Amino acid sequence: MLLRSAPRRALSSAWGKPAVVARRSHELTRHAVTGRSLATASGAGAHQGATVSSLWGDREWSDSTTSPTPSPSASAVDVAYNFSTDAALADRYRNAWDGLRVGVLLEDLDALAGTVAFKHCNAGLAAKPHIVTASVDRIQLSQRLGLQQDMALRGRVVHTGRTSMQIEMRATFADAAPDAEPAVKAVFTFVARDAATGRSTAVPALLPGTEAERLLFAEGAARAAARSAARQRPPEELALEVAARKAAAAERFALSQPMLRLPALNSPGSVLCHETRFDNTMMTFPQSRNTAGKIFGGYLMRGAFELAFVSAYTFGAAKPSFEAVERVDFLAPVEVGDLLDLEAQVILSRPAENVAHVEVLASVCDPVAGTAKTSNRFLFSFSFERTSFEEATLREVLPSTEEDARHQCLLLE
Repeated sequence: MLLRSAPRRALSSAWGKPAVVARRSHELTRHAVTGRSLATASGAGAHQGATVSSLWGDREWSDSTTSPTPSPSASAVDVAYNFSTDAALADRYRNAWDGLRVGVLLEDLDALAGTVAFKHCNAGLAAKPHIVTASVDRIQLSQRLGLQQDMALRGRVVHTGRTSMQIEMRATFADAAPDAEPAVKAVFTFVARDAATGRSTAVPALLPGTEAERLLFAEGAARAAARSAARQRPPEELALEVAARKAAAAERFALSQPMLRLPALNSPGSVLCHETRFDNTMMTFPQSRNTAGKIFGGYLMRGAFELAFVSAYTFGAAKPSFEAVERVDFLAPVEVGDLLDLEAQVILSRPAENVAHVEVLASVCDPVAGTAKTSNRFLFSFSFERTSFEEATLREVLPSTEEDARHQCLLLE
């Protein structure tokens, strides 16, 4: 169900037949996806699309390691989307405007990243760990996604820390030039946990072999170093930044006071965050579980994206075009049987650029205990297609709460 609601409370056939290609010990193994979803040994995947179920089915642990320091190619996985020749596949990915349904692609990206991480660990570890999505650093589009051309998606490990793996995925169209920017580029971070204790465990070190692999490794190292530096900043420097951000948020929130306290005088060019908000509350069921028995992260991303699209659509009064997933944080697992609440609202608009940023909070609620905790945070960016220069520009979005003001300031930095 979709409901407008008050300001957000503070809460810290045929599916088609894409071809999946997995690299194992530098040899290509092709997996032909059947016209129906396939269940893994645990039963997960039986109710997923063919791409996700095929990728999950490829996670068969081998007790024999191939290398203590595997190369990126050792765990690379390719997925081919033959949209031009497979009508059932194209229909599976079709949105309401005959373009590619982004939410379904997000499910595929999460499944692909997980399989790549699994294969990397299997190449260098004797014991099977649990592989957990820690974050999505960014998913960026460089061009519109259609169904007229075939598309290839590749995922590979580009950097490893002691317990973490960065997986980069790129989607390209069949007619793209070799040096063309990928249509989609994504970076996911996974961590490994000991299957018995649940504690962090080491992953195999990555050994890049080619110049291109070394360049990607250096980029991943820079991302990891930036995150580490942000966590280890001197207390006095952090205190100064917190104070500056608090002052900036207070200044931003002051802009909202006339609209909050004198709503009859509201400007038609502005809107409060909570007025763009939509909720979707649902039970989670076994059909949406992953191979670890938790609710599939790709399912959560698709639900969050499609609710964010609704919020952007009603705010912009024009069809939104997906630009990027700016960030996804996986803060706590979602279990089968949980009551899941998704809250989407436009957190910031950039009228001069015709862009809106939509934030989605996923919360696990317990009606019996009367508790709720945030499980995921999502941030999406959309642009809007205008048919003429006479159409109204986007309204400015002002914060409904101090928390909204803080989030706006972070985006404006």
